[in-house]
Amino acid sequence: MNNLHKEKGSKILSEGYFHSNIHLVLKLLGVNVISEDATNIGRIDAAIELIDKI
Repeated sequence: MNNLHKEKGSKILSEGYFHSNIHLVLKLLGVNVISEDATNIGRIDAAIELIDKI
């Protein structure tokens, strides 16, 4: 079992679980987060857009 999947009781926590929680926290902090953004070589899990940088 890789370290992205942790068993907690009868639940299995996956990358999607952590991704959605981090995304939610950043949104609540007012950060502009772009999830599953397309790049020239595939998709990126998340990008944070700043005033002068992405």
